[in-house]
Amino acid sequence: MTLPELLLSTFPSLGLDPEAHGEYVTTLFDDSSSLSDFNESLEDVLELLKGSAEVDNAGKPLEDFAEKVRELFQKTQEIKSDKATREAEEAKALKQKMLQVEIEDARRHEIQMEKEKQEKANTMLDEAKQRIVDSYGFEEPDADEDEGEDEAATINVNKLAADQFRADARSKMQAKKGGSKVEAQRENKKHKDEKNKKKEDRKKKAQKGERKA
Repeated sequence: MTLPELLLSTFPSLGLDPEAHGEYVTTLFDDSSSLSDFNESLEDVLELLKGSAEVDNAGKPLEDFAEKVRELFQKTQEIKSDKATREAEEAKALKQKMLQVEIEDARRHEIQMEKEKQEKANTMLDEAKQRIVDSYGFEEPDADEDEGEDEAATINVNKLAADQFRADARSKMQAKKGGSKVEAQRENKKHKDEKNKKKEDRKKKAQKGERKA
């Protein structure tokens, strides 16, 4: 039975107005925070209702009414408590779910970053291999070859490129060294020719002087 139904079934027989006098009871449900507060306030309301009743024997019906009102209040408090507990559990579950989503997002972001990092490294390696091919004419392994052959071919390309690089470096050094030697020989010959020319000129001048004497 609800509170309005209880008021309608009790108050008219006592000469009480369910709406006007019932308001004293309904306010208790909103103002009381505990059963003890409710019972204390209810006793004051019962004294008021006894004084307003138009029958002499209103005490016993109002006591029965008060007991049923207490049961309704207890049920109301239990419903509120259950609702608060349920809402708290739902809020906790929602928070946990949101946290799990954040963790999964962070994990996906980390995986994506690692994937992009690896792709960038592979791109840089491919570009480096291509520069070697462009410089020395070596070809990359065919994509159709199996993994073992592909790895062996790649190592071979790198080894050949390194050997070619060292060979080119040695050739350049030898060419530079040989060029320096040839240049030195040219300078020595030029210096020697100039020295012989000066010596020949002095000799000619000396002979010419003797003829004049």
